[in-house]
Amino acid sequence: MDAADCQRACRSEKNIGQYANALKVAVEARWKTYEEAAQNAAPAGGVDVTLPGRAPRLGHRHPLTVVRDRMEEIFTRMGFALVEGPRSRTSGTASTR
Repeated sequence: MDAADCQRACRSEKNIGQYANALKVAVEARWKTYEEAAQNAAPAGGVDVTLPGRAPRLGHRHPLTVVRDRMEEIFTRMGFALVEGPRSRTSGTASTR
């Protein structure tokens, strides 16, 4: 049943109920076919959306920490070694020397 058939049927008021029922049956049949196809088309390696997701990471790294780590990586690849130790303190600043 297409749109033209429906228009012709609606012109005749005595057949409206019959065509409405026929349309209902056609829609239900098409919907049932769609549901069956959707159930059979489930992907084999699909993701189960009912399982809990990954916990979100809280916070972030400080921008200066990101830059320092990147610079350490670059200089390490260039052959420099990372050495940490006590910092020297002097009584004066660079401008008083």
